[in-house]
Amino acid sequence: MRKCAAGLLCCSLFLLLSGAAHSEPLIPATLFTLAETCQHNGRFLEALSFYRDVLLNSGPAAIPEVLYKNMGDIYFEYLEGYEQALTCYRKQVKTFPALPCTPDVHLRIARILYLQGLKDQARAYYQFICSSFPGYAKKYSIAEELGRAERAEQPFPCSTVSLEQQLPLHIRVLLKDDAEPAELSAPRGLSFFTDQPVPFLTIPAGTRIYCRPGKEGIALDSQRVAKTSVRIEAAEEAGIEVNKKTYRGTVWAYLREGRLVLVNQVPLEEYLYGVLAKEVPASWPEAALQAQAVAARTYALYHVLKRTPELFDVFSTTASQVYGGRDSEKTASRKAVDETKGLVLSYDKKPALLLYHANSGGMTAAAEDIWGWPAAYLTARTDEFSRDMKNFQWDCAVAADELAGHLQKAGCALPVMETITPLQRDRSGRITRLALQEGKHTSYLSGNSFRLLAGPAQIKSAHFTVARNKQSFIFNGSGYGHGVGMSQWGACNMAHQGYRAEQILQWYYPGTTMVRVRYQNK
Repeated sequence: MRKCAAGLLCCSLFLLLSGAAHSEPLIPATLFTLAETCQHNGRFLEALSFYRDVLLNSGPAAIPEVLYKNMGDIYFEYLEGYEQALTCYRKQVKTFPALPCTPDVHLRIARILYLQGLKDQARAYYQFICSSFPGYAKKYSIAEELGRAERAEQPFPCSTVSLEQQLPLHIRVLLKDDAEPAELSAPRGLSFFTDQPVPFLTIPAGTRIYCRPGKEGIALDSQRVAKTSVRIEAAEEAGIEVNKKTYRGTVWAYLREGRLVLVNQVPLEEYLYGVLAKEVPASWPEAALQAQAVAARTYALYHVLKRTPELFDVFSTTASQVYGGRDSEKTASRKAVDETKGLVLSYDKKPALLLYHANSGGMTAAAEDIWGWPAAYLTARTDEFSRDMKNFQWDCAVAADELAGHLQKAGCALPVMETITPLQRDRSGRITRLALQEGKHTSYLSGNSFRLLAGPAQIKSAHFTVARNKQSFIFNGSGYGHGVGMSQWGACNMAHQGYRAEQILQWYYPGTTMVRVRYQNK
């Protein structure tokens, strides 16, 4: 099921609330740091949620200098929400007109206007950059970019891709990013390649080798040190074992700031074999499995196209879609993937960003209400199919010292919160503004951010009430997850009632079109 990882976020709750206990300005600063970390790591929706919380806690004088630019970059580059990006960028240059990033923000405005077909306005911005920032314009060839735009040529690289062209066959999945060693093996042996066509190292069948980050490069046991990235292949495509989990395809190893980064490069359809049974039970009705396969494929393809310059496309955890490799594959799940091969949902002839969650609690949430992005196919609507299904309703009692104990395991301590008060809700009933009071200080979070920070396994959604009972907070809520897009348990119920996969998908993603993509040969 879709849940949200909490490791870094839980520790950050301590920083947030301990900031509230000492200094009001520390609250937005801490949230801003958390948001930037999420954005840097490719967790863009979490970043947006925390950036919006910064604004809940900041007066005009306390807004971080590049907040609006960072939000604009997510709207522009990840979500293609051009109007939202323009709003943020214009606030950025109005509020902070003299920062080093200012000419870059003006360039982004020009490019958005060009993409919107507003050529005269785009030209004016290009000319403004050339006259106001001549050094920047010369360094980045802005006059040449303007010339290409005026000749109706593609003036700048653009990540928008038509589904009518052949699309990448493979996806890159992050398996590991830490300083710990990794154990590698394969039933028929492994070959390690660097930048040469011949193997840098080979190991025989059944042999285990440890790969670890070293001072000089990637250390492979005591035998060799690779000073570049390493491609790891299994003989006869038998699968590669990484820490005793088997993966199809190849594995790439990178060294980044003392961390060993492992990325599984695998055909996208085979990647889905390892996703489906991790996201929903293989025992579910065929139509529900097929709907999940289409949703997961569309989500994956969206990120393949958006993250081309990066080391990886998706996480193997709930930060993207849960991926268990070959060990997690089930016959029914593979069948659903094969029966829907290449099928994705598009909106405006582009891949849709198909978000989903475990249970809507009886009403889905709008992406606009949580992240400020008004996607026409991710709207709030009544969802009777999720009623009385698993996680439709939930409750929990969380003691203040229990919460502190969870954080102390990570070396954190938490001051006692006196009250938690919902202040505003969206059209689906989910909390958009929540007050956390400790002493004379009050900080604010959205319900979505609060559930991420407080532990989404306990606070399952942002649709809840909360009361104080001595040393505990009593939560009563509905649904599981952010609530946007398809409810997995709702889809299961629809399938049991006889709905086909395409009907399920149209119910949860209205206005989208199902198309079959063509993959590149290599």
